Amino acid sequence: MLNTQHLPLRFLIVSRPESHLCEAFEEPDLADIAERLSLYGDFQAWVDVSTYLQSEFSRIYSSKRHKDVMEFVPRPWPSEGVLDKPVCKSGGYFIYTSTVIRFVDEENISPVERLDQILNIFNSTVLPSDSVPFAELDKLYLQILSSCPTSNFPTLNRILGFVVNHSGGVDMSVVEALLGFPRGQVKLKLRGLRSLVSFNDGESPGDVRIHVNHASFGDFLHDQGRSKDYYVDSEECMYTGFCDAFSLGRNMLGIRVDGDIELRHPKGLSWDVAVTFAS
Repeated sequence: MLNTQHLPLRFLIVSRPESHLCEAFEEPDLADIAERLSLYGDFQAWVDVSTYLQSEFSRIYSSKRHKDVMEFVPRPWPSEGVLDKPVCKSGGYFIYTSTVIRFVDEENISPVERLDQILNIFNSTVLPSDSVPFAELDKLYLQILSSCPTSNFPTLNRILGFVVNHSGGVDMSVVEALLGFPRGQVKLKLRGLRSLVSFNDGESPGDVRIHVNHASFGDFLHDQGRSKDYYVDSEECMYTGFCDAFSLGRNMLGIRVDGDIELRHPKGLSWDVAVTFAS
């Protein structure tokens, strides 16, 4: 019926790309009359975020609540180039940058010190012990992750480890092969996380690459103090990924192993691999 009525109306519906919503708008009745607009990876969105940050930091600099501190801070503040990092981390989304602004603009705290804390976090996975600048963002991430069935958690953690450790995205077929999953299983496991990860066409027809929608999501997962039970240990992921790749390659080549396979993984050190093959 909607297709037959030509009403001079347009509706803007804004939401995270949850799977059930995406599927609803892919139905024929809605697909023909709805246009999807994603801000992810959009250059104009990055420009808007940069403009927002510049405007907000200018407001903070001139605000009366921070006058006692900021009157001694020379302009420009922040200095040129400093805003490039938070803009990059935002992924084009305002949720990250608005959290940064709320943290820096807190009353009775030096904005200069707060911004320095933010910049230090960009270079370290350890949060200052006396502050949690991304508390609201962390709550959102934890809420989304907790919506997934707990039985999926061990597998979900390994999949996320592959995804967040590859900034350019990772081929879904590669993840499925390494984990020994049937085709489509990885996408099923990530079904409840469409607001955090996306599936894009790969270089070859039929290939699908998994990307993290928000650059700060990787920072969150790599910080155990923030991600709690959802913590992703980068070193451990690299180690288990190597083991998976080794096993997959051995099976594909039909290599039979009679002896022991020992993969020693001392924390912080390179791996030693000792393999004894059948003669």
